[in-house]
Amino acid sequence: MLGLFNALALTASPLGLGAIALALSVTTLEVAATWLLAAWVLVMAYAFISKGMRTFAEPPAVSASRSVVVEADRADH
Repeated sequence: MLGLFNALALTASPLGLGAIALALSVTTLEVAATWLLAAWVLVMAYAFISKGMRTFAEPPAVSASRSVVVEADRADH
């Protein structure tokens, strides 16, 4: 999972810098920063309400049959 976060960070930085560079060629720094803030707020809101991100953050469920086998193995030792 750490590798995924590193890959996303390596992708997000150039995308943000490229977006702000394009915006600065058209408008002022204050307006460009406001546009970038609005875009990140939309992405953050989507991440909070997205089912995929909620299930991504949850630990995997352990099946009942596996836990019985593990408990039986511990009892043997």
